[in-house]
Amino acid sequence: MAGLDTEETQAAVRMTVKLSPQAASALKKISEERGVTITEALRWAISMQNYVHEARKRGATVVVRESNGDVKELVFDM
Repeated sequence: MAGLDTEETQAAVRMTVKLSPQAASALKKISEERGVTITEALRWAISMQNYVHEARKRGATVVVRESNGDVKELVFDM
């Protein structure tokens, strides 16, 4: 559709970040397990964080349902 930005039409922004060894290791693990680049894993993580952040602003709760049926609410500092 005309006028809508898509990933293909948006200019990429290059950033440099410093990560703790634990965060870098977690990001590498995610990228390997998902079979994607570190950059794509970081994009995914940011997208997930943004979704959770916006949901929490609306008053939503975030829960995880374990494979055994246990349900746990995730609590995030805002």
